[in-house]
Amino acid sequence: MLFRSLQRNFQDALSRNRKAPQGEFNVVVRVWLGEDGRVQRTEIVNGSGNAETDALIQSTLADMAPLREVPPPSLRVVQLRLNRRA
Repeated sequence: MLFRSLQRNFQDALSRNRKAPQGEFNVVVRVWLGEDGRVQRTEIVNGSGNAETDALIQSTLADMAPLREVPPPSLRVVQLRLNRRA
């Protein structure tokens, strides 16, 4: 449920971001969540091969709305695979 919520929030934020990457991408990113459900920190684990795309993905994650349900402390650092296909 947590992973789906994060991925859904990311896709929603990406669709509103005018600077969002336009092409396909596939990245693995580590995300740290705060007590308020907001993304506190991100780290690209496996990048897209394009530094600008990776930076835009990180900024999109940082600007996302907080999760409605805050996970317990043991689940506040997660690794996600995020992608977009044409």
